[in-house]
Amino acid sequence: MGTLDMPILIENLFGRFPWNAPYLYQEESPIYQLDKVQTPTPIVTDHIDVRVLASQSYILERGLYYRGMPVQLLILPNEGHLLSNNR
Repeated sequence: MGTLDMPILIENLFGRFPWNAPYLYQEESPIYQLDKVQTPTPIVTDHIDVRVLASQSYILERGLYYRGMPVQLLILPNEGHLLSNNR
């Protein structure tokens, strides 16, 4: 399962695809910005998001945890990227 608008979004976001300019994507990737985080961080994700995998949220949570930042990871069931099913 994929998302049809991602190629358009990616090209418009950075002007290039990841394989043409990996440094642009690394500079903007949250995992490479952890040294800038200064506040407690809640991370909310789900198991069926096709844009941001739950594993990416887990890696982000672990990175913040190992840096000593207060962080909480909440993984909701049966959600998509918009997190609109749980009230």
